[in-house]
Amino acid sequence: MNHKMEALIKRRRSQMLVHSYLYYWMYQNIVSDHQFDTWAVELRELQADFPEPIGFYDEVFKDWNGDTGMHLPTDEWIKTTANNLSREHEYREARRITQ
Repeated sequence: MNHKMEALIKRRRSQMLVHSYLYYWMYQNIVSDHQFDTWAVELRELQADFPEPIGFYDEVFKDWNGDTGMHLPTDEWIKTTANNLSREHEYREARRITQ
């Protein structure tokens, strides 16, 4: 697998992990359901085409079908990243409203 595909799989896995945490645990929907579903389908297809491990949550996404992110883990990296993204989103929304 080339570096570009590995990086894209890692990015999509990160998005699934973080946005699932935001949605299921923080009750925030920063991206639309359509966008989440688009990323989930793309990840499923990428992993089917490139099944090699990449060293980033490989076991978690081993049988990923994209139906839900509710079962995904909630470790410290995910929580911290989700909290940072939530704060950034709130800041941008506040700026957008006041402009």
